[in-house]
Amino acid sequence: MNFFGLGPGRLIFIFAIVVGLAMSYGSFTTALIITLAFLPSIAYLYWLRNLEKTDKEPWELLGQAFTWGALSSIFLALFISSALITIAHGIFGDGTFFDVEIELFVGAVIVAPFVEEAVKPWGILRNQNMRKEVDELEDGSIYGAACGLGFASTENLFYGLGPGYLLGGTEGAVILVIARSLSSTLLHASATSFTGHGIARYVVEKEPFSIVVRHYAAAVAVHAVFNASVIINPFYGFVVALIVAVSGIEFTRRRIIDLDLRAADVAYRDQLSQQPSRDDWWKRSGDKWRDRTSSWENKKYRT
Repeated sequence: MNFFGLGPGRLIFIFAIVVGLAMSYGSFTTALIITLAFLPSIAYLYWLRNLEKTDKEPWELLGQAFTWGALSSIFLALFISSALITIAHGIFGDGTFFDVEIELFVGAVIVAPFVEEAVKPWGILRNQNMRKEVDELEDGSIYGAACGLGFASTENLFYGLGPGYLLGGTEGAVILVIARSLSSTLLHASATSFTGHGIARYVVEKEPFSIVVRHYAAAVAVHAVFNASVIINPFYGFVVALIVAVSGIEFTRRRIIDLDLRAADVAYRDQLSQQPSRDDWWKRSGDKWRDRTSSWENKKYRT
């Protein structure tokens, strides 16, 4: 059994985490924060999928992309980011480079964007079924967004039951998760959709892999601007970050719709090109009547 990429091992892992959270924060708080962390992302994914009017992506593969983001990629990103910070501490730990504020800035604005925007879309490339399903340019944006939304869901859960609960209990966790669902979740979806579009151009149009790198760089830049805005000024920076996130998802929305319309137009033109033209119709009609005339004359001659 493997539903949405959730085999027995992953299901047991998820069950163990949920039980552990319930024992630490209570069943009600855990259930509430999990719902608030994941439900908006699922709703965003439903919305993005339905922007495509022709050849919509199968839910099974979208679920696998979401699961990759929610489980594998976020823990992989956490491991790599922690390793890089540890290495930096080893190099600069004796100097004045790494005070708390600088470490926070470097981790959020440099390390996190580079690492997270690399591991999230990797799920598209490593999953052969998903990669084969990317047969239109807009598909890459949708699968990339699915990976990003899964990542954002688990991250929102961690932040809600971490800093949010620590500072304000259940109410603080709820407020933080809702705020992140309106900002960070959209950022993760749109940024990873950029790289997903690059992957689609690499897979569908056979462009050099450098096209993926260029779109990855754009995703990193947007992610870095978002994080830097919040760190520099928590209030006004959040407004800037919100504008960045909403603008990013709007750009993704428009691109999916535009590419889907182009694909539908190409398919319609191909269908028309396979139909007989007016000249072909007249030629076939003439041939048909000549055949009938010849057959009639042969019958007349035999009689």
